[in-house]
Amino acid sequence: MHALHISFAKKSLMKDSTTSRRSQVPAGNKLFLLIYFLFFMLLFCWAKMAEAQCNCTAPLPAPQNQTVINITPQQGTSAIQSAINNAGGPTTIYLANGTYSVSGGQINVTKPGITIRSLSGNRDSVIILGGGMLGGSGYHGISILESNVTIADLTIRNIDTHPVDINFWYQPNSDIDNVLLHNIHVIDGGQQLVKMSFSGNANVKSSYGIIECSLIEYTTSLPGSNTYTNGIDLHNAHHWIIRDNEIRNIRSGPSATGPAGPAILFFHGGSDAIVERNRVINCDEGIFLGNYSNNPNVSFSGGIVRNNFVRGHSTSRCGIGIVLCPDAIVVNNTIYAPGGTAWTVEEYSIEVTGAQTTNLLIQNNLLDEDIINVSNSAPPFTTVTNIINAPATHFVSTSLTSPDLHLVSNSSAINAGTAHAQRTDDYDCSGINGTTDIGADEFVTITAVAPVEAEIIRAYPNPVSGYLRVELDGADEERTYQVFDAKGTLVQSGIVAGLVFVITASEFAPGLYVLKLSGNRGGIFRFAKY
Repeated sequence: MHALHISFAKKSLMKDSTTSRRSQVPAGNKLFLLIYFLFFMLLFCWAKMAEAQCNCTAPLPAPQNQTVINITPQQGTSAIQSAINNAGGPTTIYLANGTYSVSGGQINVTKPGITIRSLSGNRDSVIILGGGMLGGSGYHGISILESNVTIADLTIRNIDTHPVDINFWYQPNSDIDNVLLHNIHVIDGGQQLVKMSFSGNANVKSSYGIIECSLIEYTTSLPGSNTYTNGIDLHNAHHWIIRDNEIRNIRSGPSATGPAGPAILFFHGGSDAIVERNRVINCDEGIFLGNYSNNPNVSFSGGIVRNNFVRGHSTSRCGIGIVLCPDAIVVNNTIYAPGGTAWTVEEYSIEVTGAQTTNLLIQNNLLDEDIINVSNSAPPFTTVTNIINAPATHFVSTSLTSPDLHLVSNSSAINAGTAHAQRTDDYDCSGINGTTDIGADEFVTITAVAPVEAEIIRAYPNPVSGYLRVELDGADEERTYQVFDAKGTLVQSGIVAGLVFVITASEFAPGLYVLKLSGNRGGIFRFAKY
């Protein structure tokens, strides 16, 4: 959402809160004028700072009913590994601020139910530090080798191979499910920055993972002539969600003769990913469902790519690719990357490739270049109300380093789209106001209301198999609750009259869930069902 309409209201006055584009300020009321001006500036700053962060404002909940271990930099990574090895059940490992070296060996998460996070919650204050890219050690930063693992609120940088490695060598016949990467900063790795390797067995896979609220980048690019990298590279991943991330500078080395891989790539089996509200900046390639290396097989199946901003550089190949992938939906994305013939014979924003790419829908995308069916290899696909050849004048800023691809007020993309059931909000999590716009941004009205006080929620056990007991700390008043699965589908709701209630989770499928509480006090709690 990027808006010019602003209004003020207390919660009891919300019905009358929306003003016209030229808001009426009482004449002569200097105090009100000052408050109005300060609020406008605060709101403007918030809009700039909150880009792709609408799902990221709440910290992860405190651990409940599990072992908690605190580790300092003086104890080092050996203490982290020891805590993992000795874990007898769900365990949270809190890291104190400082640097933890993995130049002599990676951290291997060999037990299920492990959380590694900073104690401060500040990802810049805890550094997992390697010995440099492509140094020959073969070490990763953190290797995730079991299910129900969370890595949160820390930085992993200067790693020989993969800063985050999800791998099946430790349990070659077991799935790795319910991985959560939250609010991490991954910077500089010799190969893919977040990598899940193929297990070697199509029946051994990973499901219901989430990568969110993270910054994944190279400082500049790979070194030398190297091309072998991606931002996020996931083999045989099912029902994963990639949301609210910023991915930068996924580029081949300065002397390379080809591009790096995509900023986000799903392939080698896998299905039904959701890739939404990400900001991809200055990368050789953007978001890909499928890879031609899997031909003649299907590379990926299903998937939704929506509400993403992609700002490529002058030689970027394309913003979105659908390759050997049936049943995909590409809806309301914004791509701006003029130029781009260094690695291709023509310029295009979206690539469609392969006879296996059937039943594809491309709708409401705001593009500066065309949609191409590579060598006419794909069957006909459906396109609805896309804009191609969009100039820079549609956007607030097309700066390569700090782009803002929200719409300006006179953009022809406003109210020019076609509604789709899989797109009910925009890049900023704002709802659709009337006719949908084209692209990731909805140019809509902001109505400012008094903030809702946060509710402290305690719930256990987590993970849960049967009943989840929820305890609240606020006043004993009526509230509503909703439970959403990892796809955002509402699976349970109800009214709460007291400070303790129970959710029957036994009927839920295994996976990650969000409990949302609404009322005079609101809150969010994440939990896992196994």
